[in-house]
Parts: sequence; structure tokens; C-alpha cells
Amino acid sequence: MLAYPRDSVRGSAARPIRLAGGILVVWLFCDALLRGAEPSTHRVVINEIMYHAPDDRDDLQFVELFNAGDAAADLSGWSFSKGVKLVFPARTALAPGEYAVVCRSTKAFRALYQTQPRIIGEFTGRLSHSDERIELLDARGQPVDSVKYGDRNPWPMGPDGYSLSL
Repeated sequence: MLAYPRDSVRGSAARPIRLAGGILVVWLFCDALLRGAEPSTHRVVINEIMYHAPDDRDDLQFVELFNAGDAAADLSGWSFSKGVKLVFPARTALAPGEYAVVCRSTKAFRALYQTQPRIIGEFTGRLSHSDERIELLDARGQPVDSVKYGDRNPWPMGPDGYSLSL
């Protein structure tokens, strides 16, 4: 899979550390509590986007998720809040190393791609053919991953209607 430009909303990593000793530990602990952080070994990311299929077949639009972590991710109550709309139903999980898609039309996706990867939802709305921000939120409404794509440089032209996904 090719890596293209992406931005992340995974917290603030560029935080200056100027506190000493125990104060630093207490500050980091309180910061994690206030931001709702919890230990987790799953890392669900937006991995692939088909935003403009050939022949303007919007029924083939999809967003692929990947669990890059080493534990299953419970997606129950997670949602897409920007770009497309979908709330994952209860008991929706993504195993470690598993890929799964949400698509605009399950029927069209299965007709073209058969059974792989697994479909875990059908979204409402339509992905823009030019530029869009897609945002995945956890069950508490906290951002998990976000991608803003475009159809101009530095983004490749292939995904803009020429058969390739992004």
C-alpha cells in the first residue's frame, strides 16, 4: 500500500516538557485522565479510500479501515462524522491485523470485489470527487483518525476517476 499525505488528530505530541521529577509524572497522569486516554493496544486507521471510481460510479465508493494494533478493537458506537455518516452497531469488532470496509453500496461492492475485505457497514452520504475530510470517532466522540484528501498535487491523479483507490 502506498502512503500518501495525511494528517492526524491523535493528540498533541509536540508538548514541551519542562517539569521536573514527580511533578512531570503527575502532570502526564492528569493530562491522560482529562483527555480520556486509556491503555490500548489497538490502532485503527483509515487505510484506503475510493472516492471517485471510474465512470463516476459513486456506488463503488468505500473507506477501508485497518487495525494495526495487537489487540481486537471494539468499534461499537464508533462513527464517521465528516465526509460520510455511519455509526457502527454493537458487537462490531476489528481483529488485530484485519482490514474491513464501509461502503456506499454493499451490493455494488460485493459484485466487484466479492468477499474481501469484510464489509462492516454501509454509509450514507457521498465522498467528494475533489477534496474531503474523513473523520473516524470512537464511542466517546473522540477522534481516532482523520484524512483530508484532494485531487491536486501532492495527491496522485489515479484515484480521481482512473480506477485506483487512494
